[in-house]
Amino acid sequence: MALKFGTAGDDSINGTTGDDTIWGDATGINSPPEIGADTIRGGDGIDIIRSFGGDDNHLVDRIDISTIDAIDGGSDNSFTYIGAAAFSVAGQVRAVQSGANTIIAINTAGASSAEMIFTLEDFTASTLTAKDFIM
Repeated sequence: MALKFGTAGDDSINGTTGDDTIWGDATGINSPPEIGADTIRGGDGIDIIRSFGGDDNHLVDRIDISTIDAIDGGSDNSFTYIGAAAFSVAGQVRAVQSGANTIIAINTAGASSAEMIFTLEDFTASTLTAKDFIM
């Protein structure tokens, strides 16, 4: 297992073939994880995850958001995956295509906008399902 840290500024951190824990800093992560169960914790920027579910790893790589309370002020609520649909209530996760990338938006405080956003590089949003997340 490798434990890797980013510093202030944009970081590009590579995972190894084992399980990695990768920490970013204030402006985000640009990380291509390799084979293994990688954990990526970003900072305040929009994080980019490369090679998510790539090749034969679709439904092997998963996005773990289970430690985030889905509804601000709630009592450890779980998220609901809604695909590309618009937010309608707090506690939803959506995925939309943006060019070759998928934008994951997470809503915890109402139906108007996302409080967290990250990008899956070179990934097709329509292939994501709730099974790609640990909620």
